[in-house]
Amino acid sequence: MSNYPSEEIEKKWCFRSTFNAKLSPEVALIFVQHFFPSATIEDVEIHFELFKNEMKNEARRALHKSSLLLSTYISKSFKIYEAIRLCFSLDTSVTIDTKEVKPRLFYNDDNVPERKLSAEYSRERTERLRQSYPTMIGALAHFEELVNQSNVQINRLYVYHHYKYAHRKKIKEFYAGVQQVLNERETELHVEDVTIHVENSEISLSILKQFKSNLLERVLLYTLRKTTSLEILQMEEIVKTEQWKNLAQFYLDGFTVDLSLSQLSHFSYANVEVPKVTIEEILSLRNELIQNPRKFNQRIKTDMPDGLLEALMPFMPSDSLIYLWKGMYLCKNDKKLQFGLDGKSIEFMIDD
Repeated sequence: MSNYPSEEIEKKWCFRSTFNAKLSPEVALIFVQHFFPSATIEDVEIHFELFKNEMKNEARRALHKSSLLLSTYISKSFKIYEAIRLCFSLDTSVTIDTKEVKPRLFYNDDNVPERKLSAEYSRERTERLRQSYPTMIGALAHFEELVNQSNVQINRLYVYHHYKYAHRKKIKEFYAGVQQVLNERETELHVEDVTIHVENSEISLSILKQFKSNLLERVLLYTLRKTTSLEILQMEEIVKTEQWKNLAQFYLDGFTVDLSLSQLSHFSYANVEVPKVTIEEILSLRNELIQNPRKFNQRIKTDMPDGLLEALMPFMPSDSLIYLWKGMYLCKNDKKLQFGLDGKSIEFMIDD
């Protein structure tokens, strides 16, 4: 190789031009030899490997810098909670349990393999904080601070209580306070999964409408009343909401709803009780699932109409070891629709 630095620089730029043009080493050699006849294929390969390493190092530095900036931006601009739990305890104290998600910064270490930069070293971490308040006022004030933070996002929101009859009035006050905090927000809240006790349909509607309809996926509603008979949850206004239309999972406990199966069929998971269902409704749902199979698991509790089992024939014996399945059907795309049946409920399931 030449002893003149300027010639070496020109040769390096010549190699760089062929590398940037994405020429193969063999084609690059032909081009370089027009200017530097002594160049060999080994020279091309050595320079190409050098340029590749330079690009990796530049990309690594840019990745560290951008990841640090992004993590800092997320930390300052968003509050993300994996879960927030509010519990009214037997001693009338209120416990708030939060699990905050925080982005983990990339490590500025050139020895870290590239694979780990985008996997293990970029995982998020959670910080758990449990606080107990002797008074309801203090707990609700903290809850209000949590949900009113700028760009707050809550994956799961649980509001529940440990029941003691002597505290029934205070328990109702607790849920009324939670409802008030939610209702006083000026914008809808980012919640994906909510579990809460409610007393009636008006409260249910009021609470559901506080959550962003395009993000709310799962709702579990439990009755607040301590009764042996089921409460009727009026659904006329609830089914008109965008929250209801976009829900994927719906669970009721202690309530019955006067809805048709077609009004529930868009859920991938549902566990509800209805006062009455017809054979025609059940067969219509079954036929729809056979023709358009999707992930589906619904249990409908109701008094089964006479002759339902005969109407569901013919079906195949279930190949599942779970005892509750009565039989199954083969669907399109080779999926299987399992069904279970007893005197009080019918369940359909298609496993994804």
